Amino acid sequence: MPIALHVYIAFVVTTLMIMSVPDASKMLILSRSASGGTFAGLFTLIGVKAAEAIQVILVSFGLSWLIVSYPYVFEVVTVLGAAYLIYLGIRRWRAADGKIKEPSGQGSDFLTGFTISIANPKTLIFLAALFPHFLNHTHPVDGQFVLLGTTFLLIATCLDLPLVLGGGLVERLIRSPRIEDILKRFNSGVLLTAGVFLMGLLVFR
Repeated sequence: MPIALHVYIAFVVTTLMIMSVPDASKMLILSRSASGGTFAGLFTLIGVKAAEAIQVILVSFGLSWLIVSYPYVFEVVTVLGAAYLIYLGIRRWRAADGKIKEPSGQGSDFLTGFTISIANPKTLIFLAALFPHFLNHTHPVDGQFVLLGTTFLLIATCLDLPLVLGGGLVERLIRSPRIEDILKRFNSGVLLTAGVFLMGLLVFR
């Protein structure tokens, strides 16, 4: 095994500690599950993990240098992603008021999860900074990247899946229209906050 067992265990522990910290993606998964049900949360989760998988692949192929060499590329992605999240947050808030139809569907939930994750270049920077510390440079690194990347995604998914199940349970147990309205507004608030936060990363960096 190119990566020593104690190094691999250290990677697992580090990833568990870091990925346990609440962030916008986790709040979105939880709030979407609670307001739209288990399947809504599940497709949001799949969108988030798809974006994380792409970021792992970018780091594995050494493309993280793009963020340093061509920062405007990620600035454009961040701006577009933030604008979409703000737009979606406003739409969901207005839908809670009954003024427009709430955006729904598995595709919408997937895209929302994907956007909130892919539009944040900080995740890419984090992965690029984390992985090299656990690589054994005396062996080919391709297989090591596959192992670390797969482990990272599995841990992240296992930590987020309970949010889907917990939020879905809340949605099934609480049928009060007032509670449902509060949950929908909370979901829209998460989207708006995430969008504003991403914009703030560019303005106050």
